[in-house]
Amino acid sequence: MCAEIIAPELRWSIGQCTGKHIFDVTGPAVISHNTLAQSISDITGLDLSRNLVTLEELERDWLDSGIPPSVAQTSNHFDKDAAQGYHIIVSSTVEDLSGYKPVSPFDYL
Repeated sequence: MCAEIIAPELRWSIGQCTGKHIFDVTGPAVISHNTLAQSISDITGLDLSRNLVTLEELERDWLDSGIPPSVAQTSNHFDKDAAQGYHIIVSSTVEDLSGYKPVSPFDYL
């Protein structure tokens, strides 16, 4: 329903762009791993905690679970970038394009 409401505005907003554009779409706030674990615990009633593993351990776990090597490496690259702070950004793109503020996944749930 929400997508149906904002789709015409979103199409119009994107249509106003000329040339090549990169839209950095984010939520309303940065969410840490600890906050994610705690919020999921609160929502589900399960006792979750964050377990620190090395990138090598993580990649091995991905591979052991049958994930293709290219996907495991890409996932590790994403996690490495996150650990270095490259994903701690919040943009106004959702509101700029739709006129609506983004909603936290926890508020949504």
